[in-house]
Amino acid sequence: MKTLMTGLSRFMAILGGIVLSLLIILTCVSIAGRLLNGFFHGNFMQSVAPGFADWAIGAGVGPITGDFELVEAGVALPLSRCARSPRAMPRSTSSPI
Repeated sequence: MKTLMTGLSRFMAILGGIVLSLLIILTCVSIAGRLLNGFFHGNFMQSVAPGFADWAIGAGVGPITGDFELVEAGVALPLSRCARSPRAMPRSTSSPI
């Protein structure tokens, strides 16, 4: 039983590290997209290379849609399961829905 629990805990630790790494990459890519989107919309790129700036904006360079929610779900879901909460996400409001 000890071997099983040790193996399970190691697997869960590795899986948690992978999820955390993916959330970090997601956040960095989204931040870079926000930066590039603002840069391509700026006066400098619109005057120097308007065709390239319009192409990049049209290609979808920008923030990842829903990145805040994905990071929140990736962090809150394991915490709610550890607390044995029936909810997957903690409520951010105090009023009943």
